[in-house]
Amino acid sequence: MVYVTPGYFDTLQMPLLAGRVFTDADGPNAQHVVGALRVMRSELYGVGVYDAATLASAVLALVFVALLATILPTLTIAKIDPANTLREE
Repeated sequence: MVYVTPGYFDTLQMPLLAGRVFTDADGPNAQHVVGALRVMRSELYGVGVYDAATLASAVLALVFVALLATILPTLTIAKIDPANTLREE
């Protein structure tokens, strides 16, 4: 794993446009939550970071699709008689 040390942006001569610079507290044992809200904000067009209704409905829609994708094949396979399948092979 590669870690970024304080002074990373200075070394690369890159201006930091948003956020904060790395400090000594940002080490391998630090929490890995940097930029989570920024990623959510950039991925969801026109939706605020704290728009709970939209985010909850998106999660529910994904859960529904996942359940549908697992239940339909399961019901199809459950109709197959294992004894007949073994006799045919």
